Amino acid sequence: MANTITGRVHRILPAETEDYNGRTYYKRTLVLDATRRDPWTGDPLYPSFPSFVFDGEDRCNELDKYKVGQVVTITFYLQGNKYNDKETGEERYFTRIKGTKIALYRDEEKERRRQPEPPMPAQPKQGALPWE
Repeated sequence: MANTITGRVHRILPAETEDYNGRTYYKRTLVLDATRRDPWTGDPLYPSFPSFVFDGEDRCNELDKYKVGQVVTITFYLQGNKYNDKETGEERYFTRIKGTKIALYRDEEKERRRQPEPPMPAQPKQGALPWE
């Protein structure tokens, strides 16, 4: 199941590459400012800066279209892994937030308000209707 979040781009890190078994793997991290704000004053209430990892050369290159400060919507999923620490033998867990899609945020309500209302249809003249 995909999740979405909307926020302001805080930072886009450079792409990282790793060679493994003769193939090159790409990943790039985007940090989003998803701070929750007071609806009346706009003051920050709960700071939140989640980072999203985008895998693959195409997704990494797609992030070049976005700039710090733009409001975007990110589609993502959580990936959890476990591993055994070789030094302590302890089983550990970690979670990654994997970005799958990013798009500029569109406020549909604002767009609706910006568009002019459709014109009213012209009123028929008296006697133009068959039953009059």
